[in-house]
Order: sequence, then structure tokens, then C-alpha cells
Amino acid sequence: MKSVLVSVISAQTLPNFLLIKELRGLYSSMVFISTMEMEGRGNDSMSRSRWIERAAGLAEGSTPRVIVKEDSWLDIQQKLQDFFFGSKHLLCSKSYRGDKSHDSGSVSTFC
Repeated sequence: MKSVLVSVISAQTLPNFLLIKELRGLYSSMVFISTMEMEGRGNDSMSRSRWIERAAGLAEGSTPRVIVKEDSWLDIQQKLQDFFFGSKHLLCSKSYRGDKSHDSGSVSTFC
């Protein structure tokens, strides 16, 4: 079975970087879930996902991105279903606020 690392981009990029480095070799591909704000509103030099790729030694722009509206659960759900349509993935995410980690409780299966 193919494993995909799904990384939710936020203002705190260090947890994403550390997870990518720590789990390297355990996943076959990655996907970033991000917002227009986290992507620098079109300014590549302000894109947090590009910062993460650069720090992790990945080619900039090489990781697929799902750009969502941060305040619309329906938009997030629809875009994730569209992206993963036809395949089964278990999505588990962990969100970080400051120095505390909280399980987001976001586990979904897309078929």
C-alpha cells in the first residue's frame, strides 16, 4: 500500500519540517494542505510550503498542494475529496500551537 504524508501548513513551519525529516523513507509521497495566506498570496518568497521544501532539501514546488479556505469546512472537505478521489487514504493530522501539540481530531477516509 502506498503511504502519503499529508502535512497541514501553518505559520509554525518547524513541526512540518521535523515530521518530514523524521518520517523520511516511511512514505512514498507528500501532499501539503495550505491556504492562500500560507502560500504568500502568490509571492513565492513568502510561501511557507516553499520554505519547508527548501529546508527539507526538496525541489521547490515539487510537492502537490491543496489550497483551501481556512474558515470553510465544506471547502476543505470538498477539495480533499477531489484531490483523493478514487483512492483510499486515512488522513490524520496534528496541529501545533506555540509549544503545545493538540490532536486535531480530524480523521477521515476518502473513497
